[in-house]
Amino acid sequence: MIKLTKEQVVSIHSSLIKASGGTDGVRDDGLLESALESPFQMKNYPYG
Repeated sequence: MIKLTKEQVVSIHSSLIKASGGTDGVRDDGLLESALESPFQMKNYPYG
């Protein structure tokens, strides 16, 4: 599994927004960080 950094995700998002239009930026940094770490927590909590 490839782990992307927050900076990589924000950069990809910015590129997509520039290409397709919309509002750039992150509403909640903590929520983004939580979403990025969630798949890697499955080894610690395999049943939810």
